Amino acid sequence: MKYRSVMSVGAVAAFLFGIYLLWYGTAVLSMYEAVSIKEAAAQDSHGMSLLVGYTHVRMIGTLVLGLGLLTWVIKGVSDPRACRAVTRSSSLVF
Repeated sequence: MKYRSVMSVGAVAAFLFGIYLLWYGTAVLSMYEAVSIKEAAAQDSHGMSLLVGYTHVRMIGTLVLGLGLLTWVIKGVSDPRACRAVTRSSSLVF
């Protein structure tokens, strides 16, 4: 595959996953609008507040969405050295 198509697929995947995480976190947090937030004091099996866990899901969603947008922007890079630098660094991750 070409560099541009690999970056396009990665950008779309990251963007959709980021939107899913943001929507999931928003749906969970919206349930607590009308009632007092008991989950701020209640803890899950790991000892962490449930509200903190939902907030972390939204923060991770924002991060993944941002990375997807960044990947979409850099897919049009035409410098071969820059393309090799991006593909080498991404191969180290996977």
